[in-house]
Amino acid sequence: MKHKPYPRHPFFDLLREFIRDGYSKTLLHPATARQPCSLLLEHGFDFEGQDGDGMYSSSICLRHQRRVLDAEIKIYTRNGLAMGNGLAFAQGLRLDKIAHTLQHDPELGGCRLELLFDATGENGALLINEGIVLQFHAADRAGAGNHYIRTIESDFFFDESTRQKRIATYSARLLHGYSLPQLLRDKTAARRCRKLSVLFGSSASGEQR
Repeated sequence: MKHKPYPRHPFFDLLREFIRDGYSKTLLHPATARQPCSLLLEHGFDFEGQDGDGMYSSSICLRHQRRVLDAEIKIYTRNGLAMGNGLAFAQGLRLDKIAHTLQHDPELGGCRLELLFDATGENGALLINEGIVLQFHAADRAGAGNHYIRTIESDFFFDESTRQKRIATYSARLLHGYSLPQLLRDKTAARRCRKLSVLFGSSASGEQR
């Protein structure tokens, strides 16, 4: 990446934007839904794609409590116009702590949270209100009990036909077909997911409302 064009926005403020609006208006700037995104190249973004269809990306630093997080902005385009955006993290955030904060946040406490996993419990997705997806992975050390957020993805696109496909949610359900209660039947997976089971253990379906 060429440089980091944004100041260190608080992570949770950006997550609130995704949950509330389906995308982050803060991270979409200087792109808009009406102006060609080619100007992003002048702001340090790289482009992958062809004929205006693809993704612009750029490095960014975020704040979370006392930590500085290296991340990557992703702005998806069609015909050269912005369709939506997302985030990817070089260093993940603890999923159990973010889920706990969501559950107790005055604005977001009513969100519907659903956990999905692969067969090992190492990788999965947290679905928020059936529209925002936090992809996550387990710590390298088996049994550590920590999962870390890798990406923020969204079903939202400015284009209605694309939005109706619910791409982020569909992909998460396709890749991760196991609920938390199913994983807890396996001792290794149960040890790996023990911190999440404390947060979501009262729900038989792995959901928290």
